[in-house]
Amino acid sequence: MSSRFLDIDVDTGDLQQLALDLSATPKEVDRALRSTANRMAGWLKTKSAAGISKKLDIPQKVLRKRIHTLKSSRGKGSNEKKIWFGLNPISLMSLNPKKTASGIKARGITVNGGFISMGKNRRLNVFKRRGKKRLPIDKQSVGIYKESIQFIDNRLLASREFKSVFFKTFERNLKWWTSAGK
Repeated sequence: MSSRFLDIDVDTGDLQQLALDLSATPKEVDRALRSTANRMAGWLKTKSAAGISKKLDIPQKVLRKRIHTLKSSRGKGSNEKKIWFGLNPISLMSLNPKKTASGIKARGITVNGGFISMGKNRRLNVFKRRGKKRLPIDKQSVGIYKESIQFIDNRLLASREFKSVFFKTFERNLKWWTSAGK
C-alpha cells in the first residue's frame, strides 16, 4: 500500500521569541502549539485535496476520502499531529467513466478495449483483457503517488504560505491562551 505520513519541522526560535514577547508560560505555549497543530492539519488537508485535485484532474470528493488526520498523543510536550495520505492508485470507476466506441474514457484517460463489469467484490469496475481470450482481465486504475508527493513536498510544505499561516495561527492562539488566563 502506498501511504505516507508528513513530518513538519518548524523553527522554534521565532516561536520562543513570540512567547517571550507575550510573556507566556510554558503551559500556555504548549496549549497554543497543540491548537495550532490541529488547525494546520485541517489547513493541509484542505489545501492538499484542492491542489492535487486541480493538478491531476481528479474530483476532490475522491481525494478527501484518502486524507485523514490522526489523534496526537497527549503526553507532556507532545504537540504532533499526523496526517495520513492514501496514495494508492485510484480506480477508474471513481472518475465517472463513459463507454466509447473504442473502450472507456474517464476524465481524459482513455482505455482502448476497456469495459465496465461487475468485479469479485460485487461492484462495478473498469477492466481490460490482457490478451484476446476472455480471461485474464486487469482492473484499471490511475496512479497518483508521484505527482501527489511532489505537490505536497514542493508546493505545500516548502511554500511561504504554509509558514506564514502557521506563525499567524500560532500567534493568534498564543494571544488567546495568554489572555484567557487573566
